[in-house]
Amino acid sequence: MMSVATFTACFKKVAVRNGLALVNVPFTSIFRTCISAATFATQKAKVDELMNVDITKGDLWYILSLNWWTKWEEFVDSVSKSGMVDETSEEYPGKVDNSDILCDGKLKENLLLENDITLIPRNVWKLFVDFYGCTHTDISVFERRAIQAPKSAEIEIYPPHYSFYLNPPNSSATFLFEGTYCKFQTIRELKLIVAQHLKAAPGVNVHLSIHNEQNEFEELEDEDATIEEANLEREKVKFQ
Repeated sequence: MMSVATFTACFKKVAVRNGLALVNVPFTSIFRTCISAATFATQKAKVDELMNVDITKGDLWYILSLNWWTKWEEFVDSVSKSGMVDETSEEYPGKVDNSDILCDGKLKENLLLENDITLIPRNVWKLFVDFYGCTHTDISVFERRAIQAPKSAEIEIYPPHYSFYLNPPNSSATFLFEGTYCKFQTIRELKLIVAQHLKAAPGVNVHLSIHNEQNEFEELEDEDATIEEANLEREKVKFQ
């Protein structure tokens, strides 16, 4: 509940700012302005609290355009300083919009963290979308699950994404499936995934090869090597 002192201070501030006599300023307009400013102050504090978390394996995070994030920060800071809210102004961030970091429905290549994009936890994304709305119907392209790195959990902006093909002798390759993986997964783990999709009997030996730029097949023999260690190019490798 707003105190009389708080309301009076806000009332006077708006009246002086607009050069109006106190009796000419609508009561509902002043009250709405004060409540709105307080709402954004509370929102900023909540976002700061939710952002102050450690990345934990399995947690869902979102990629957010740094342009939208910066616009939101500047807007709430402006509201905090002025006590005035104008949702029709150019400074208002509007719906969550990642259009500037997309190309043909996918993330643009070579986006840099804290230069082009930032990462926010699921609760912050939900807060923004619930309050401001979102221009995107498919948000899966922005979702990232935290993975366990050797020393701590982390977020992969561009996780490995591969297509798998069945390539029997003397026959053309047949597409099986595709999926997004983690650079710390091993070749052995990928083989197990393929075996599960093939519904192969236990003990069946699955061979994985990559189709290189020389149009040759190179078998992945080191099962203990990770995707990162095997230097498999993201999205460009076709497993056979």
